[in-house]
Amino acid sequence: GYVPQYPADFTTSLLVEEEIAFPMENLAIAPNEIRGEVDTKLSLLRISHLKERLILELSSGELQRVEIATAMATNPRILILDEPMARIDPRSERILARDLRNLADEGYLILVFEHRITNILTKAHRLIILEKGKIVSDGQPIEMLDNLRNVDIPDLALLDKRLLNEDQTIVKQHIFDKLTKTKKSLTKKDMSERYKGKNIIKLDGVQFRYDSNSPWVLDNLSLSIRTGQIIGLLGSNGSGKSTLLKLIAGIINADVGSCLLYTSPSPRDRT
Repeated sequence: GYVPQYPADFTTSLLVEEEIAFPMENLAIAPNEIRGEVDTKLSLLRISHLKERLILELSSGELQRVEIATAMATNPRILILDEPMARIDPRSERILARDLRNLADEGYLILVFEHRITNILTKAHRLIILEKGKIVSDGQPIEMLDNLRNVDIPDLALLDKRLLNEDQTIVKQHIFDKLTKTKKSLTKKDMSERYKGKNIIKLDGVQFRYDSNSPWVLDNLSLSIRTGQIIGLLGSNGSGKSTLLKLIAGIINADVGSCLLYTSPSPRDRT
């Protein structure tokens, strides 16, 4: 079973349950057995609530978990995952790492190609480090940590031996310390004094849902962002992060409320 790095490029169906059923249909498995396996895989990945959702309405993290369920649909003995942690929230990442460990204990061979390895390291038997297409280290994860320094890992995922305790989490202060050390700034030096420190994005009472029968994805959301700020947007998969960014970018429009984007020389108003 294989989960690609960009799952959205490989979906074949409109509905989640159809996506997971598709590999089994190709193997001529009986319909009643397919239905049972779909429910089992949805439950295993903790996404039973997505069963009747449209693929196009899923967040990237939700789709990631759907595609993992699809890869597991035919119960392959080998499961290959290309950056499965890339689009899921921290809690789901810990759960997925645990579920993969359980599958390995049941006899599956799990191959994970990943940059976000904080949680995987607590579960893996073996860590192989690649650099420029060559294996530079191969062994037990705890013995390989010192070799990670020359590998391109996101700064917040840098590890020491203390983080091998799976209950350890990256706290706010740790993130703050990392950000304060950076020399980079997202503020343009040539920004006009007129716009420095001004509200450049303003959302007022925004509500949005993908269809009239669905719950609100964004519900009475109000937000102001000033120039010169660096904003971290956090939330679990399906909490509305991608939808909010699409709204700000103008890809979608609010059903209720307004989104104002102030640009030089005059504001652009989307309602």
